[in-house]
Amino acid sequence: MPYPEALRTCRDVRTTDEMRTAGAPAAPPEPDLTPGTQLGHYRLLELLGAGGFGKVWRAEDLKLGREVALKLLAHRGARNPGARALLETEARTVAALEHPGIVTLHALEEEDGHLFLVMECIRGRMLAACIPEGGLALSRALLAPALARRA
Repeated sequence: MPYPEALRTCRDVRTTDEMRTAGAPAAPPEPDLTPGTQLGHYRLLELLGAGGFGKVWRAEDLKLGREVALKLLAHRGARNPGARALLETEARTVAALEHPGIVTLHALEEEDGHLFLVMECIRGRMLAACIPEGGLALSRALLAPALARRA
């Protein structure tokens, strides 16, 4: 079994095309989230990154008056039990860890059909900016998160 197929099988996450083929209704288009959008007591400030699993936003926690990072599961994923389970597992795993190289998880929330993690927002360079083309030696890779935090 090729690697991408094995990964998808392990995670039980299906693409929109696969859901359509399986007889499930097509997912509606992603709702547009823009700076200023409010999800519960969090106001989105800036999109930090996006990938196939979802998006990470810098946001303001309006209750506690602090800056946080929100990792939002793609809207279609919030209705996919496999994707939801994966994010919930990530939340439990990160919440159980305490290390200077790992963000602190504050909460797992759901608002207006959006499932998301609320994490500390760390200023600094993106980790990718610390990695040269061709990669890092293992000893240097273990230090990369700490170097990104110092920036």
